[in-house]
Order: sequence, then C-alpha cells, then structure tokens
Amino acid sequence: MTHSSRRRLSWCLAISLSLAACSEGSPKREAEAPTAKAQTKPWKPSGCEANDPVTCSTRDYAEAEKRLVSELTLAMERLRACAPPNSTKCHNLDRQAELVTNEQNAWKLWRDAHCDVVAFGVEETSAEDQVRSDCRTGITHERIENLKKIGRP
Repeated sequence: MTHSSRRRLSWCLAISLSLAACSEGSPKREAEAPTAKAQTKPWKPSGCEANDPVTCSTRDYAEAEKRLVSELTLAMERLRACAPPNSTKCHNLDRQAELVTNEQNAWKLWRDAHCDVVAFGVEETSAEDQVRSDCRTGITHERIENLKKIGRP
C-alpha cells in the first residue's frame, strides 16, 4: 500500500469516526438515560443552501450558541424567581446560581476539548472546521435541553 493510499484510508476512517462521535449517541448513553431520549429529539444538521459545508456548520454552531446563552439566561431567571422565598428549595439562591455558572464554564471547556479530540483525525484537512463545528453544535443542543430543566419542579 502506498503512502498516499494509507493517508487516504486514514482520512476516510477519521471522518467516519468523527461523524459517528457527533451523531445521535451511543447505545450506552441511550441505556443510561432512556427517558431523556424519549423527551428530546437529537440535533440534526439543517438544510443549507450554501455550496460550502463549512459555512453551513459554522452558521448552525453560531445559532446554537445564541440559543445556549438564551436558555442559560432563562434558567438563571427561573432560579431567581423561586417561590416561596423562605422554602428549602429556595435556600441560598446566590450559591446555586454561582454553581450553575461554574458548571456552564466547565462544560464549555469540556465541549471544546472533546470536539478537538473528535476533529483530531481530520486536522489540517478541509473537513476539520466542519467536523469541529458539527460536534460542538450537537453537544450544545444537548446542553440546551439540560438547561431547560434547571429551576423547574
């Protein structure tokens, strides 16, 4: 097998693995949270009329980031609107908001690092940006669904 054939095979395998890692989820994850799967539909890339797939994936990621910020703001508002204020569940709201903020910051670092690993197999190729953006978009949509649960009974 020639060097170029090995490189092409390696590239194809990396794309396949990267795309699989960003898809709906592994059977293990579904087994761990069967109710979450039933409640939410996994993110799927939207149709895009641009000829460049990177443009589409970048647009989808930017939209997901906007929704993430919006949902985080709503979650914090739900926490602060806790009633009755003297109840056990409303105790120390400032600390709870701080913990959610810390969790969000840690989650973003994890998401970006995870998607860097997913895109590693296609680094320095034309697929790198698209694979990384699609991965981040999919995981961001999962996080949005989790944020919707914060501050709800």
